[in-house]
Amino acid sequence: MEAARHYVNILELQHAVGRRLAELSGAESGMVTSGAAGAIASATAGCIAGTDPQKIWQLPDTTGMKDQVVMFGGRNVWDSAIRLAGAKLVVANTHEELQNSINDKTAMVYTTALGDRLKKALAITKRAGVPLLLDDAAGIPPIENLRQHAQTGCDLYTFSGGKGLLGPQCSGLLLGRKDL
Repeated sequence: MEAARHYVNILELQHAVGRRLAELSGAESGMVTSGAAGAIASATAGCIAGTDPQKIWQLPDTTGMKDQVVMFGGRNVWDSAIRLAGAKLVVANTHEELQNSINDKTAMVYTTALGDRLKKALAITKRAGVPLLLDDAAGIPPIENLRQHAQTGCDLYTFSGGKGLLGPQCSGLLLGRKDL
C-alpha cells in the first residue's frame, strides 16, 4: 500500500528488476511477465523485432522481418502465444528436421525439450545464429534450474510463477540474453 503512494519510473523499475533477476539466475537479464505464456509472446516479439522501435510498433505485422518460429518437438497449446506476435509456425520433430527448417526467415526456435535433446538443439541453433527459447514453465522445483539453463547456453527461457516459484498464477519469468 505504501508503494502505491509514490511515483516510480516504470522503465527504471524494469531495468532494476532485470539486473536483480540476472544476479539470481546467471542470465544477462530477466523480466517478470504475465505467466509463461506472456514470456513466450514477449520473447517471440523480441526475436522478431529486436530493439528497433519502428519494428516493435509494427507488430504483429511482420512485413520485412524474420517471422518464422520453428516449434522443435511439435506444436502445443501455448503456440498461440507465439502467433500473437505475428510469427508463422514451422514444425520440426527431429534434430534433422530442425536443421533443415532453419532459414533466413527464422526468428527463433521454441522448445520444451530438456537434457540431451535440448543440448543437440542448442548446438544446431548456435551454429545457425538463431535464438532458442526454452519453455520450462514447470521447471522449478528444483530452484537450481533458475541458473542451469543460463549455464547450458539457452538464449531465452521461461518459468511459470504460479508453479514451483509459488507466485500468483498470472505471473512468470523470462530470462536470457539482454538484447532479446
